[in-house]
Amino acid sequence: MVADHRFLYLSRADVEKVGCSMADIVAAVERAFAEKAARNTIMPAKHWIAPSNRRFFSAMSSALPGVGAAGCKWQSGSPDNAAQGQPYITGQYVLNDLHSGLPMAVMDSTWITEMRTAAATAVAARALIGHRPTVLGIIGCGLQARRHVEALTAVLPSLAQVRCYDIVRAAAERYRRETMDSYPLDVRVCESGREAFDGADLVVTCGPIAPDTPRLAKASWLARGATAVTIDYDCYWGSGELANVDRVFTDDVAQLEHTKPDGYFRGMPTTVGEICDVVAGRSKGRTAEDERIVCINMGIALEDVASAVVVYERARDLAVGVELAL
Repeated sequence: MVADHRFLYLSRADVEKVGCSMADIVAAVERAFAEKAARNTIMPAKHWIAPSNRRFFSAMSSALPGVGAAGCKWQSGSPDNAAQGQPYITGQYVLNDLHSGLPMAVMDSTWITEMRTAAATAVAARALIGHRPTVLGIIGCGLQARRHVEALTAVLPSLAQVRCYDIVRAAAERYRRETMDSYPLDVRVCESGREAFDGADLVVTCGPIAPDTPRLAKASWLARGATAVTIDYDCYWGSGELANVDRVFTDDVAQLEHTKPDGYFRGMPTTVGEICDVVAGRSKGRTAEDERIVCINMGIALEDVASAVVVYERARDLAVGVELAL
């Protein structure tokens, strides 16, 4: 006789309804990084399928013993999604109890991906910036640009100005209006990506992930003492340019190496550190005020499972979602 087991189903609306804040997700991501630095996690390489240059699918799995959970996200992304009224990335997350192996929840992963991506940038930026930053440069003015302002203003309250650029001028103008309506920031639309780098203490590139994207940015664009975080792999940086900055970090070296055959990260420097070790104090991030530092945040499965646990626990407390039989 098989014992009855029930798990929680959470739609996108349910995930949003539980009301986890950006601060909650930043804390979850920071914990995941600390566990990774302690070598107390399991995370195989991302499984990647690209039927075309306009569409990818990926599976991201991991186990986080510190919170007693494992999970897997199955997602897809395409710049064509917007024409269908959908986010760039959509997906589902399956959360399992680490000890019994049984599912705890199946939930929409779109909101989790949005939040943990920006939260990871916030954690990395806080660890790598050596002074009080005032100017943020944003390349790509879509959903992630909005989430990043939310996350970065939460951990870097000294930010006062945003310099933004998008290949679609109307998108940049809309981003300017919406951001200034929500935050006490001076937002300036730039005529080029190069202009968005000018004078920025922190630059975030958040365009589409596609190997044939025009790669424009040069290491010389990044001011001395500035930090850049990429969430679009190296898709905005010219071939070999990342080898010309002073220090490069990533959220997972093995995943970066695993992605190279798909056309990314050509001409990378030979030495790349992991940001989790900096966050946990195991290694140094910035070693000089004038260093130009880039952190490649590819988005790792540990961030997902840590965030999913927070959402699940809050949903159980608030009785949100639908219980289903296995």
